[in-house]
Amino acid sequence: YNLMNVPGIEPTEKIEYSDFWCFNSGLNDGKMVFVILRKPTGNKDSTMEFRSFDPSLAQDDQISDILKEITLPAKAQRITALRVDDSFDVMLDVKQLIVAHKQGATILDVVPV
Repeated sequence: YNLMNVPGIEPTEKIEYSDFWCFNSGLNDGKMVFVILRKPTGNKDSTMEFRSFDPSLAQDDQISDILKEITLPAKAQRITALRVDDSFDVMLDVKQLIVAHKQGATILDVVPV
């Protein structure tokens, strides 16, 4: 394994990164979507960061800068990826991302663009 730095990661004394997923982009382009759950210290909103992951690029360029952010309620926990057949089979494309948090859960439909 090689250590791969993720661009723009905040200092860990201010932010906790509690979970991540990497899954197929759904576009048959060989790229993947890289999602990180960012939680600031205190009772502040959490954020899901979406980036692309392209293994065909040089190692330092494989993970993009943040492409999209989705704000979630405070104390968000793990990201769960539900697959297209309603299973958790990691070999299948992702249908929904589910994130538990202080107010319950947020369910995000995954749609290729």
